[in-house]
Amino acid sequence: MRMDVWQRTPAPARAVVAGLAVMLAAEIPWSVLVGANLRLSSSLPWAAPAMAVYLVFYWRYCDGWGWPASTAALRHRRFRAGAIPARSWFWAMAAGVAAVASALLLLFAWSRMVRLPIPAVPDVSAYPWLTILLAVLVGGAVSGIAEEAAFRGYIQSALEERAGPAVAILITSLLFGLIHLSHGIGYALPRLPYYVAVGAIYGVLTWRTGSILPSLVIHAGGNALADLLALKLGAPHTAPLIWQSGPDAAFWRNVGLGMFCALAAVWAFRKIKAATRPALTGTE
Repeated sequence: MRMDVWQRTPAPARAVVAGLAVMLAAEIPWSVLVGANLRLSSSLPWAAPAMAVYLVFYWRYCDGWGWPASTAALRHRRFRAGAIPARSWFWAMAAGVAAVASALLLLFAWSRMVRLPIPAVPDVSAYPWLTILLAVLVGGAVSGIAEEAAFRGYIQSALEERAGPAVAILITSLLFGLIHLSHGIGYALPRLPYYVAVGAIYGVLTWRTGSILPSLVIHAGGNALADLLALKLGAPHTAPLIWQSGPDAAFWRNVGLGMFCALAAVWAFRKIKAATRPALTGTE
């Protein structure tokens, strides 16, 4: 793309393009590496350490290191992976985990109202367990780092400067939901409200703390845990829709616990601001 065309492109569109490039710059290499590892030499889990080394340089570059020097300051500001106070970490993790748990519980309730396609669980029995374990853990880290850097870092920070946090989080969350259509429209479309909600949770968490780090930890850890559970337990069983069997105790339990976790998350989100303010002002 010619530089003059790029400069004439509206700033929000440039932010989206840059963010998607940041995401793909991590996810494509990992897809190539892990695919080659499993096809060519699955007994030696070399893809995971190779990707870990790549992620070190990826992280540094997104944060402002390397060429061109003219974009270093902008990359550092857009990445916004700065440290936050320890007490803010506590409330950020409490808020994020409670909010994601609420979204997941309400997704379970939603699955009793709308038939959700069951995800296919790959058969990995032919591969060494260490290779699969490392692939799952590094895969979770890749998705967490790449997507938080892209959406809550590069895209949301640029949109916040132009339109404020509310509009930025809304747009970023919608984009975050839409990229999951790459998993297949039939699978992802009924789950779109869940993906958008999770994107909003990460967006608010990043805005509240001023850093992508808490949402990155929750995102990466949640993805890795979900994949490990899927490989261990297999595909989840389906329950009849409430329109067929009536709302049972499991349905109301998921609704009730989901609402409780949502209220707990709101309370914890409010505590993040209270915990962060003294550190920002330098006063107690």
